[in-house]
Amino acid sequence: MLFINLLENAFKHGVEKMRANAFIHLRMRSQGRQLIFTIENSFDGMASNHDKGIGLENLKKDWIIYILISMN
Repeated sequence: MLFINLLENAFKHGVEKMRANAFIHLRMRSQGRQLIFTIENSFDGMASNHDKGIGLENLKKDWIIYILISMN
């Protein structure tokens, strides 16, 4: 579920309005007991004056809840 939020964010704020040269690269692999997830898009964050949404803040809260639940 947490990965879907990241993918949605990459699409919504990265390539949704682009007409050309848009991409989203998604990689997921395991390394020992770790899951390594990488997502990249063609969005240039330095060139944007776009307001920040709440998606990443919600993701941080979801991670905290997941960690607390998994500790029990």
